[in-house]
Amino acid sequence: MANPLIEAQILLEKANRWHKVGFLYAVSGSTFLIVIGVLANIAGFAGLNFLFAAITIITALYFLTKPEHLLTTFGFGAIVSGLSDFNLKKSLECGISALTDSFKPIGLLFLFVTVVFVTLATFPIANAAMVLPLIVILAGLKLTAIVQRPGYKMFVLAILLFSGSVTLYKMYVLPTRTSIVADEFLKMNQENLDKQKAGEIEKLREYMKNGGVLTPEQLKQIELIEENVNASKNNSFFENLNIFHSGNSQIAPAKEQVVTPQQVSEIVNQGNEKFVKGNYQGAIVDYTLAILLDPKNALAYRVRCKAIRNSTNKEEDLRVAIEDATTAIGLDPKNESGYRVRGGAKFDTGDYKGAIADATIAIGFDPNVLGSYQVRCASKLETGDHQGAIADATIAIGLDPNDEFCYCERGVAKNSIGDYQGAIADATIAIGLDPNNQVNYRVRGAAKLETGDYQGAIADYTKFIEINPKDASGYGKRGRAKSDLGDFEGAIADYTKAIELNPTLAMAYQNRTIAKHHMKNYQGAIQDYSDAIYCDKKLASSYFGRGRAKLEEGGVLNSITYIWDLKDAAKLGDKQAQKWLVQNKYDW
Repeated sequence: MANPLIEAQILLEKANRWHKVGFLYAVSGSTFLIVIGVLANIAGFAGLNFLFAAITIITALYFLTKPEHLLTTFGFGAIVSGLSDFNLKKSLECGISALTDSFKPIGLLFLFVTVVFVTLATFPIANAAMVLPLIVILAGLKLTAIVQRPGYKMFVLAILLFSGSVTLYKMYVLPTRTSIVADEFLKMNQENLDKQKAGEIEKLREYMKNGGVLTPEQLKQIELIEENVNASKNNSFFENLNIFHSGNSQIAPAKEQVVTPQQVSEIVNQGNEKFVKGNYQGAIVDYTLAILLDPKNALAYRVRCKAIRNSTNKEEDLRVAIEDATTAIGLDPKNESGYRVRGGAKFDTGDYKGAIADATIAIGFDPNVLGSYQVRCASKLETGDHQGAIADATIAIGLDPNDEFCYCERGVAKNSIGDYQGAIADATIAIGLDPNNQVNYRVRGAAKLETGDYQGAIADYTKFIEINPKDASGYGKRGRAKSDLGDFEGAIADYTKAIELNPTLAMAYQNRTIAKHHMKNYQGAIQDYSDAIYCDKKLASSYFGRGRAKLEEGGVLNSITYIWDLKDAAKLGDKQAQKWLVQNKYDW
């Protein structure tokens, strides 16, 4: 026959394990109720507050008034342990003793967090002063005596019931206060909103200082916005909160500007009309006004970003454009255009990897938008990913066969990988789509130069110069084509014009020396090499060229200094200089 004491011991050990599990459930459940209730309170969801308050009250009632349910589980082993002498009263006493000893920590913790939760659900989160005293009082009443003193148990239960009842009353009997938490949350953010509006108004002031003009209607709207911002500063958040709770409505509210979404949309459309006409500063003013009237208008931030990009290339202004696009993304995170315009702004600041990342996100949201591929293609070109640029340009052309920009960019990428015929083909299509874009002629001219079609290159660079006669690079490239054809005088004339337009263009000086070298004008070549070195002290080929020119011209001074130039060229990595010095047994 089994020993009942041994069986009782086994059952008691199981009961202890059950007790540990119950403790974990009690702690995790109470914590969950508190977290969810507080989050619901902050978000202003009165329904959720009511639900969790009700759950907490019901749970408290269950544990406080129905100890036999706990006795059945946690005291079972202790009851069985008393069967050895068949004394039912003693058995029950033993079981109750085991229950009270083991469950006391659980009861203490559960009741404490329950009271805290219901208190938080009853009063506004921001008014913590109403919560803390009650918690201190409860802690001071020696919660450890909760099981032995039924009177205190009833006291805690009364607090729970009262708090829950007040919660229900405030949330449902007084419907005007159901949005109290949401209102307070908005007030807490009002200061940041006012700062944002003040910053936008300051931008408009700066625009006016620089000669910008605002219409009387715009000035009136800005004045009303500024009055509203200043009025909201007169009462602090806590003052407004106390007035609200006391029911005092004697204080007059700040003058509100009643603006409909349609009015804001009309202002944005006005800005769009100015944008299309090239009046970017005027467009920025309209977009800024729209943002002042509706700070959550994602479209206004996106289009202002584009307008800033088109109006300036200053680093600090482009940073503002990026901030605008980032704000638009925060307001409308699933709209691809926010990422696309931010990618374009990052490209303008030289953050090509950031631009690629944003364009890639935009493509993920909508793979059929041409602009995203344009941004990513141009950015990949700058990072040296020519194959990736070609792939993006090809997709873009598939979306729009008349996209001149991507034909041109693909032509640039093909030039970079040595596909000159492909570059010529793409540039020719781009020219057909836009014969007034100088870049298309430069791309095709560069490809023709590499394939030996010097006359074709000269024709393209001549057209490039006709479109933009102030760009020094066109003259420099045409000069090279003429030099390769043997027209050294024509080459010198073009290089001279390039230097006139850009005196710091080192390659123009160096390339002019080639023509002068062929014409045996060594002194002129030496001077040009010296000017090139002045513009770029690490241009190894200029040191080598000057050394050769000195050697060929001769003279006492040249016969001494030419070797210095060759050694400098070798140190900078010029292979021809290094080979010459080795062959002639010079150390460098």
